[in-house]
Amino acid sequence: MVSGVLLLAGCSPSLVKGTPKLPPGFLEAPVPEGDLSAYLFLAQESPITIPLARFGDPAMAANNPRFLEIPETVGINWLALAVGPDLDSFGGVIAFNRDLLAEMAGDLVFGKPEVSASRDGKQLTLVRGTGGWADAMKVALRSGDVSSFQDAYPDSWELLRLLPENPPMDPVAAGFTKVDSTLLDSLASKAGLGLSGLGQALGSINVTNIVYAAYTNEPLNLPEEFGRDYLEESGVGAVFVAQSSYPGFLLGFFLNTFADSIGLETGTEVSGQDVLSREEGEMHLLVKPVGSIIFLVLASSSQDAELLMASVLDPQAG
Repeated sequence: MVSGVLLLAGCSPSLVKGTPKLPPGFLEAPVPEGDLSAYLFLAQESPITIPLARFGDPAMAANNPRFLEIPETVGINWLALAVGPDLDSFGGVIAFNRDLLAEMAGDLVFGKPEVSASRDGKQLTLVRGTGGWADAMKVALRSGDVSSFQDAYPDSWELLRLLPENPPMDPVAAGFTKVDSTLLDSLASKAGLGLSGLGQALGSINVTNIVYAAYTNEPLNLPEEFGRDYLEESGVGAVFVAQSSYPGFLLGFFLNTFADSIGLETGTEVSGQDVLSREEGEMHLLVKPVGSIIFLVLASSSQDAELLMASVLDPQAG
């Protein structure tokens, strides 16, 4: 496989950056500055449904006489989530599509001792965790000490500009994650993906940060438990962009270890270019290095995976 991967790496071309199509409201969302392990913004043109049980025991809402009916799901307009040193430490804002639903979710969250929450109309602000990181996040969110994504994380924004301007599906999520083996292995495990070595593999090619966007043509309905079944059935696909500190000509010497670590094979072609690929059940992973940039695509069908990869490679071909 070595020679094939070396050929895929190529030199270090000057990549074309554009104006990526991102979820509605992404550029206007308030982003807390600080030491984040990951950031996620979620939105679509219509409200996203999420199980009320995600916020706590729905039976607790029955104690409020204002709630004449307790629904199984609630609608949110957008969600912005910042992750701290681990997945149990996070803070963010959820904008519901109705004040009453925000109040209902708030009642459930307020009963959790590990979560600090406040509500302002349709918006519910949450912080989970203890210690300095959680304290700083509470201050930032409640005081409005926030910035736009471009200002808060300019390096990640420059990578986001390599995402497609004309994706084959509508964007519903975007953000970034640091390359931390524990964090990435935990995320892969929660998603039911056999990619436990991804963090170590990315570390082997000197990648420290990844940006991403998720796309779908179907209304987004979040499950109570996020896992592999949801990924396979929801029709959601994702594009990830990572930058190695190695220049393209040197990156090629390390890509074989990266490819072997996550089971990638040569032999797939997209838009006339060779890409690395892996199939795991219904999930399809495509990887294409272009200079020091690595594009990764994950989708539940080979067609969606190839269309998404083509949408990032075609602008670079001109």
